[in-house]
Amino acid sequence: MFPTVFSGEDGLKRFHICTAVLTNLNLITSRDGLIHLIREKWNKLSTLTEDLRYAMYYGAALAQSSEETSDMIAFFRVSIKCFPRTGQY
Repeated sequence: MFPTVFSGEDGLKRFHICTAVLTNLNLITSRDGLIHLIREKWNKLSTLTEDLRYAMYYGAALAQSSEETSDMIAFFRVSIKCFPRTGQY
């Protein structure tokens, strides 16, 4: 659908970041060689505030494992609150 998004060396990096976010947040699982969405997690994610969702995305992208994800999310939750709402960052 988007042939250039994951093409080349930069695309491979993007792919790894996307898969890290999805797996570290337990939004997908792999069974029998197939990827399955965990709908309950996606539905819960949709109810969260924008700031919390971004903290989760950033934390999950940078975490080295799903165990480390909660610490990284906590870091970004605090960090995001430090930026003024009227500015850009």
